[in-house]
Amino acid sequence: MFIKRILLLCFAVLLLSACGDKEKGFKEGTWGMKMEKVISNEKKVGNELYTEDTSDDDEITIEYEDVVVNGYLADVQYIFYNEISKYLMYPGDFSNDEESIKEFNSLPDDVKFNDFILIEGEYFFRDIDEEDSKEIYESLVAKYGEPGTEDEDSVLWYTEATRIYFNKSDYVSYSASIDSVEDFMKLNKKSNGKKNDL
Repeated sequence: MFIKRILLLCFAVLLLSACGDKEKGFKEGTWGMKMEKVISNEKKVGNELYTEDTSDDDEITIEYEDVVVNGYLADVQYIFYNEISKYLMYPGDFSNDEESIKEFNSLPDDVKFNDFILIEGEYFFRDIDEEDSKEIYESLVAKYGEPGTEDEDSVLWYTEATRIYFNKSDYVSYSASIDSVEDFMKLNKKSNGKKNDL
């Protein structure tokens, strides 16, 4: 029984290592990547069919349905923004030092980009039971350590580049920190309206 539990935990760790924060990003994308590059990367791993939602002027969502992620069936969403409130992104390495606070406060309330870039990624796992959810939780703990915050229904982890949210059921969300897309903002300031090749 003990060996079976160890094997299940190893499998779950592999699952989540494929899920997010790979090179400061989500699945087949890195934070700040353009949509066309993510679509190209997904094609390389055999995922060609997706839907696109452009109903919001500042946001584009692409969704891949029925993706198998290490044995679990999931819908995968990539969310790209060309403008986002700085308050919807967590500051990253925000250690309460005066310099970090000053830098965060100096940003405009709405951070703008010259193109739609990857800021969020989400997994909606299907047909998982309570035991599967526990394995996902244990894998997240194994990968990211003890949660930054936890309550009865949800858990949050923070890395320098990513905020990870798990609803303790069937949903995991990865969000870029301001620090992880800061370079794109600086490039935009220098570009005087020209497109950047991200």
